[in-house]
Amino acid sequence: MIENNSLSASKETAVITFLGNAYKDSRVVNLIDSLNELNFTTNTISFDWKTQDFKSHLGQTTIHKLDKTKSSLLFYLNFFYLLIRDLLKTKANYYFAEDIYTLPITYFFAKKNKAKIFYNSREIYAHLGGLRNKNTIQKIISKIESKFIRKVDLVLVTGEMDADYLRDSYGIDKFFVLRNLPKFKEVISKIDLRSQLNISQERKILLYQGVILEGRGIKKTIDLIEKIPNIHFVIVGEGEFRNKFEKYSVEKKLEKRI
Repeated sequence: MIENNSLSASKETAVITFLGNAYKDSRVVNLIDSLNELNFTTNTISFDWKTQDFKSHLGQTTIHKLDKTKSSLLFYLNFFYLLIRDLLKTKANYYFAEDIYTLPITYFFAKKNKAKIFYNSREIYAHLGGLRNKNTIQKIISKIESKFIRKVDLVLVTGEMDADYLRDSYGIDKFFVLRNLPKFKEVISKIDLRSQLNISQERKILLYQGVILEGRGIKKTIDLIEKIPNIHFVIVGEGEFRNKFEKYSVEKKLEKRI
């Protein structure tokens, strides 16, 4: 458990590493804000390869531009190079690896600098929906996680079920449940999906919110919508499979209800 006395109000330093855009991830944003409130000097190393016309942003919160269109191998080599280069420039008291991809290298630098390291196991990485047909990659990720999760000082999870699964899988018991809750904001105006999308009150709305990926039940839900005439399926999010599901909806002649 992370106590306020361990992350004290003294001017401590922290490094956050994340294979994603820090500004577009609520967990990372909340972590940065929480550390800043505790008077930490926080440096974040993150990456973006999805935003169109994105340019690298350098500073306390760094976002490096990556390119995944040419080669996955080059993508990961560039990612590892930039991550190692930035970690060589930074020394901190606490390191936060925000995913499995940054964990091994971040762990190495944390131990090199005799610092604490926390691993945010935000997903059951070996069983991501997008990897369901990629057994070799699943096994590699599982082995990497098995090796390093036992060595970190604390594992952050978003729920008790994740902690139970990891406890059973790896035989460890050093978890802290950190729920990914939105910050409280007074509601000034609300978004009316019915008026925006011209959906009548008589019709039900089935809402999906999140990254648009395979393995999250979107295709199965589209198939279900075909059989239930009084439901609209509203998808709020972006992702590399958006065009695929849009095309599938058209093929099913459901584009007016999805």
